[in-house]
Amino acid sequence: MTRRVAPVAALAALAVAPAPARAQPDPAAAGIALRVPGMDSVAVTRDVRYRGALAMDVYRPRDAASPRPAVLLVHGGVVPGAAPPPRTWGAFASWARLLAASGMVGVAFDHRGTVADNVAEASDDVRAALAHVRRDAASLGVDPERLCVVVFSAGGPASGALLRERPAWLRCVAYFYPYLDLEHLRAASPFRPALGADAADALAAHSPRGALAAPGRAVPPLFVARGGRDAIPGLNASVDRFVREARVLGVPLELHEHPEGPHGFDVRAHDEPSRTILRAAVAFLRRHLAD
Repeated sequence: MTRRVAPVAALAALAVAPAPARAQPDPAAAGIALRVPGMDSVAVTRDVRYRGALAMDVYRPRDAASPRPAVLLVHGGVVPGAAPPPRTWGAFASWARLLAASGMVGVAFDHRGTVADNVAEASDDVRAALAHVRRDAASLGVDPERLCVVVFSAGGPASGALLRERPAWLRCVAYFYPYLDLEHLRAASPFRPALGADAADALAAHSPRGALAAPGRAVPPLFVARGGRDAIPGLNASVDRFVREARVLGVPLELHEHPEGPHGFDVRAHDEPSRTILRAAVAFLRRHLAD
């Protein structure tokens, strides 16, 4: 029997990080650090079902005259039964508004990545959400050949299959404070027991780092952002391993670090380094989603 495992929930992980010296916004309510003109006037279609009860909210530039490239936001997982759903959190709603105000379609969606579900289910949901956006591209105002994903925190392993498959329409992948391999699953945490070696090896296909050397089409351009003071155990170490491997293999990768940034700095640290990284992420997405 396959053991059920999952990325640690981003929200739960924040709860065990050392408290910062100054009160920080709740990521379920607060917005990101960067605002641009037009974020409050984008068109929003809510509660679009893409797989059973799973839904997405789609944010589009108002009065867009032609199909736009789309960016899907992959959350890091939640505690089972948590409410409201991640797609409605201020962090993801403001990210999607930023994308729409920047000329893209922003898609915030829920997936089954929780402390009780496994990496494979979260990965399947991510691919199902992408397939839905491509299938219903005309009604959503999306160019189905120009998609990217932005992946957060413990959602990192849910992107491993995409890096391995490398569809031509996946133009780029951006990561914010991510786990980029599965080494953290071998150690116990307050949210799940440690995996044995056999169970961890069974999930090898979901390791983003392991996917870098897969044969076939080239890995799409990558953007990685992290906080220098991220207190989530093993997270920045996984980024280090991933970046080293990508550079050895010649994979195009931008690495951005907020030296004093905590985990979730785009929401928790409303400062100029956070805004600089967010601007760089938008520029990266727009560059690689251009016609």
